[in-house]
Amino acid sequence: MRGLDLIFIRIVELQTKKGPSHEDLEIVSEFIRCLKALMNDKVGLEGFSNFPDSINLLPSSLDYVGERMQIVILEVLAALCFISPETQVKVFESLKRTVPKDPKKNRLQQLAELILSKNVNLKVAAFSLLNALIRACIDRDTRIDIRSIAGVDNFLYDLTKEATQRNLLPLLTQIDFYEQDLEKDKVEEPEPPKEDPTVLFFALRDQTRGKPVYDYLSFILEHMSLLRKDGKMGLLNWLLIDRFIQKCCIVSDITDPVALAKQKTEELIHEIQKTNGQIRNAMVKADLFWKKTKGTTVPSTLPDLPPAPLPPPPSLNTPLPPPPPIQPPPSLEVNEEPKPTPTEENATASSEPLAEGGPPPPPPPP
Repeated sequence: MRGLDLIFIRIVELQTKKGPSHEDLEIVSEFIRCLKALMNDKVGLEGFSNFPDSINLLPSSLDYVGERMQIVILEVLAALCFISPETQVKVFESLKRTVPKDPKKNRLQQLAELILSKNVNLKVAAFSLLNALIRACIDRDTRIDIRSIAGVDNFLYDLTKEATQRNLLPLLTQIDFYEQDLEKDKVEEPEPPKEDPTVLFFALRDQTRGKPVYDYLSFILEHMSLLRKDGKMGLLNWLLIDRFIQKCCIVSDITDPVALAKQKTEELIHEIQKTNGQIRNAMVKADLFWKKTKGTTVPSTLPDLPPAPLPPPPSLNTPLPPPPPIQPPPSLEVNEEPKPTPTEENATASSEPLAEGGPPPPPPPP
């Protein structure tokens, strides 16, 4: 396929030439026709795929050919999208490149401008390439990014109205394909529980999709999930993050990253110095709350004594104690002799000794 390599080399030379003439543009158009014819064969298609940066040459050729050849280029790119997922990715990456004549615009936005052109066949070819990009993509988020970058939803209603009034059936067919795929991607996924923190993550992701911060959002949330969420150190970390984000929300004219970081950091330090007392009081309250919720008591002047232990329950095998002896009731007789007083008993006991080994003698008669 040496001839195919020469075609690519010649196209690059003509595109990089300063001030190409009308004849040069005609040569580029003929080369595009040759490429389309060669790609109808399996060997030619393999040779086209093997040439480095071959797909990027097709979108860049849109700036050097007329509308008829633009239609041919768009049809070739649409066919390449369905060869393999890898080829679709290459086509998408080539269309995300900026237009040299207008650096603020990329090829996908240029594709939207071709959809709004007055040439009906060019409208259909451009919309066909957009639908091929979406339908050949297997990732839902990438399909959403393609629609967001192209911005077709902004003028889809007016385009549908125009196609209906003029009875442009091929264009209406492409619009129907686009809306069908759009409705499929709009099918709501099951909503996670409200207490699930991923609800906030998905909401932030949807708001930042298609913007430069989209790639950094997930990393920021992952890092914040590692922060301590209780105690005075946890409060201090979250407070610093909140104050720093507030400073970053203020628009600045500084474009140097180091100078911008230095300015925001100095503003943060100055504000913390002004509110140092409030921050310390908040940290003390957070520490007390953390101790209470962790089950530890806050130190006081009189510490609480531990409760007395309860006695163990009685065992069934333990014998019961013997009952107390039953005392005889007091006598109710009237002629009962009175008992001697303690003085008399002591006197009697001191006058008569006790007999050894026997009971004490009875008291003398009155």
